[in-house]
Amino acid sequence: FLAANLESRFIETIRLNDDLEYFSNAPVAVGRRSLKNNCLSYLLELEKIENFDDCLNRLKKANNMTDAIAALNGLSNFDYPQRKEGLTWFRNKWKREELVMDKWFTVQALSRLDHTLDSLRDLTKDEYFSIKNPNKVRALIGAFCHGNMALFHQKTGEGYAFCAENIKVLDDINPQIAARLSRAFDQWRKFDSDRQVLAQKALESVLNKNGLSKDTYEVINKTLGN
Repeated sequence: FLAANLESRFIETIRLNDDLEYFSNAPVAVGRRSLKNNCLSYLLELEKIENFDDCLNRLKKANNMTDAIAALNGLSNFDYPQRKEGLTWFRNKWKREELVMDKWFTVQALSRLDHTLDSLRDLTKDEYFSIKNPNKVRALIGAFCHGNMALFHQKTGEGYAFCAENIKVLDDINPQIAARLSRAFDQWRKFDSDRQVLAQKALESVLNKNGLSKDTYEVINKTLGN
């Protein structure tokens, strides 16, 4: 009964805040969009097909980027057909807008799905991604390493290894970006001993890279406490 009552209240709240006919930066409008999109994210947790269909429809009909990204973010966390359709639709619509495509990369980098890291490796080969473009690196690799805490710190250490691999590649291209990415390991000693072992292994693999830049060396060396 409680779940059904909450669901109906979420639906009603979304309906009541759907009458924003144009984008506005007014505090009231910003707050209403935030409330509406939070309720939408809660509804998706019920994993009902009709809610995913509604979210996909909202993505396609959104009249502002805030609502569009909120809908895309919601879909990105669930392995349902609407997720793939939404990501494909968004890519096709905005592929010529670099800054918007950065959002598309970030949405996927922050997904909580177990296969997110595999998806990221594929996305680094996407025609709209370039390891030489700092904005693209921040939007995809940086977003995952700095923002997706659950998967970056996953017990297997794959998140640490992925970060270390890219730090080494970036160090030859843009040492400043590589050094900044290295800061994702700043809190590694605060985690359990198993994760510490894996994080230290990843950090040392970077430190042992031939020709490591001064920028990256200083960050990694300090992070290791040497």
